[in-house]
Amino acid sequence: MRIRKRLRKMKKHVNKILCVLLLAAAFLGMFLPGWFLFERSERELSLVTAAPPEYYSAANMAIARNASVQLGTYQKLQLISGRWESVLKEASSYERELEAYTAAQIAKERIQDMYQDKLYPLSLMSDYGNWYTWDARSYKAVDATFGTYAAYYWEITFDKYDNSERHTVQMLEDGTIFLIEVEMSGKPDVDGLRVNYAEKMFSQEFFSEEGKIERQKKDIPNQSVASYLSYSNIEASDLTWMALWQAASGEERYELIQAHSAHRYVAAIRPAN
Repeated sequence: MRIRKRLRKMKKHVNKILCVLLLAAAFLGMFLPGWFLFERSERELSLVTAAPPEYYSAANMAIARNASVQLGTYQKLQLISGRWESVLKEASSYERELEAYTAAQIAKERIQDMYQDKLYPLSLMSDYGNWYTWDARSYKAVDATFGTYAAYYWEITFDKYDNSERHTVQMLEDGTIFLIEVEMSGKPDVDGLRVNYAEKMFSQEFFSEEGKIERQKKDIPNQSVASYLSYSNIEASDLTWMALWQAASGEERYELIQAHSAHRYVAAIRPAN
């Protein structure tokens, strides 16, 4: 009997403890989360948290894109050539306006137009024994002072199947080729190229300023071709001059460089000032 009484008392005692614990848990469940949220919000009111790098990358890209829309060909080439102090970077995939395949096709069509006009020594159109693989990379030249303005461009290479030719094209996103080079195992046929190269390459569309375009062929300068070819990734130490043209409209002045060596031909357009 005594044992049963003790068991009943213990059971009542345990029940009381359980009731107290349940009430405490219910109380904490009701008020503790709110207290934690209040404490956290109070701490974060005076806390400065750095935004993730991805936020700044996307924001800077949007700012640069909007600012770059205002740039003409002249300003873009100033950035790319370094005449407007800049930093060259590879552009991210989300910054591109063109797909790599589309950029390569545009470049190929432009080269074909130049070839038909006798402004380039070779055709890249595919036919029997004339097959090419290609690689396209997107770059941007960002102004070094504020990092606000950017000129986007493509560098596209075409390699012949037998490795006898490599063509390198640097092209703005609108399809404007400002540098083209062929390196080959044989000698490029530069003798057949037109002498009035500047008449074809310099057009009214090239200049943002309105006015008459003045073109003239300049004397071969004493400086080396390398000192005139200010674009990246182009080796110019072995090149000799073919021709130097100048075209101007208002304040915008361009120079067109033609040069060659035993196995290379290069043509480039750069801002003159």
